[in-house]
This record gives sequence, structure tokens and C-alpha cells, in this order.
Amino acid sequence: MRVEQSAIIRRTPDEVFTFLENRANDTAWMKSVMQSEWLDSSGAARVGRRGRMVIKIFGRRNKFLDEVTDYVPGCRIAHRTVEGPFPLATACICEPAEQGCVATVVGELDRIPGGWVGRVAAPFVGRFIQHGFKADLARLKALIEPNDGGKAVQMGDLPTAKDFGDFYNARKAAAELRSYRNKGPIPSTRMLI
Repeated sequence: MRVEQSAIIRRTPDEVFTFLENRANDTAWMKSVMQSEWLDSSGAARVGRRGRMVIKIFGRRNKFLDEVTDYVPGCRIAHRTVEGPFPLATACICEPAEQGCVATVVGELDRIPGGWVGRVAAPFVGRFIQHGFKADLARLKALIEPNDGGKAVQMGDLPTAKDFGDFYNARKAAAELRSYRNKGPIPSTRMLI
């Protein structure tokens, strides 16, 4: 299954790509990413470089080890899962556009776990991923695009995970558990069930 989503961002492709290739920014623009880092702290992105990512999928923390499979500076970076709960290939692509940059996120799953249940759920999972990509690109756009006053946000001024504080804490977890017990699963989970 292949899912692809694009958005136009009023920054140059080089500026957008510089933000996207920095794994420290992943938690700021991708909602499901809880942690992202390169295994080696030095050097630039390159084919073969490995990284680690923790992603929250349907309420569960999943650890992935990935490897860069394609790297074109200022244009494209692609990863594939080396270790993780399922095989996943992703890519971020930046292309010039009249208004700035077309940023595209691509995700490919070789298979959805769960046997025949996974195959039946595939269309729903695809729509769920598509919706997530669209929301992530909207967050990216809000983070790095010039604001309404025309003043561009400086890359060093962008928020990091530390700026958001301890958003998901014991209090929020208890509230979500109460809601689950009273109302049942959230709509996306109900759809999958």
C-alpha cells in the first residue's frame, strides 16, 4: 500500500528540506512521532545512515530502526525499516513551485500485520495514514512558512519537543482512560474494529 500527500509551502525547497532532514524537528511537525534521532550524532545525512524513531500508532508506542535508502541534498530523503513491528518505507520530497516548495510525504507498507484482518482493514488504514500525512504537512506549513505579516520564521526560532513541555502526562492518561471506559474507543479505533 502506498500513501502520498503534498502541500505547498511558501519557502524555498532548500529551506524546507533543511528542516525535514533534521531528525530533531520530527517531533515538532509529525504528531505521532514521540522521539527521533540519528544513531551516530556526527555527520550529515547519507545513504546507509541509521536512525531510531518511536511512533505512537493506535495508542501504542512502536520502536523503529531505519536506514536512509535515498538521499539527494535539497530534494529527497527516503528511509526504510530495518527493525520494527512492520516493514515501512517513507520519503520526504521537496520540489520547486511557483509559490515556493511542494513538500510531499510518501509512505509505503509492504504488508499490514494481522493476516486477513489486516487485508480487510487496509483501505481504512490507508485513509487513516493519508489523514495523518495531511495534518502533519499542515503543521509543517504552520511552523516554517512566513507568518501573515510577511516576516519569515527563522529556522532557529522554530519550536522543538522541549518547547511543548510535558503535554502527555499521568493526568491526561487518566482522563483518556476515563473517556474510554465511559464512551468506548475513539472514532478511528471504532472504524478499525
